[in-house]
Amino acid sequence: MIQNIIIFRKKLSLLVSIFAMAALSGCSSGTSVDPPKLQSLRINVISSLVPLGLSASMSAIGSYSDNAEKDITNDVTWTSLNSNVVAVNKQPDGTVVAKACSKGSVAITATIDSLSSSVTIAVVDPVLQTLEINPADLL
Repeated sequence: MIQNIIIFRKKLSLLVSIFAMAALSGCSSGTSVDPPKLQSLRINVISSLVPLGLSASMSAIGSYSDNAEKDITNDVTWTSLNSNVVAVNKQPDGTVVAKACSKGSVAITATIDSLSSSVTIAVVDPVLQTLEINPADLL
């Protein structure tokens, strides 16, 4: 009886060791899983009409082969076809803005690897944002 218990413990110990080694090795089946690939890119912009002197925030969203989407704003290269009309600036906090410098329209492009996406931004007349009337000035 004691001999059977000793044999059982040895077999149990061996099984535990085998399972532990399998867990540590990751139980690889020999096949590798490729990471999802970036398939397309789009630009999100708050508004395609930007009043002269103001800015609009932009972001770049990547769509991957696993159907996931990811913000890749800081991974793309941003260009303006005419930075005299709209200048693209990366802010210290990582956001990207299109600054309306002069009236007109221009394409803004985000590029990563062989993918690119463009959006047209039109710079329009400035708009009145605030109006302050002091009653003392009316007398």
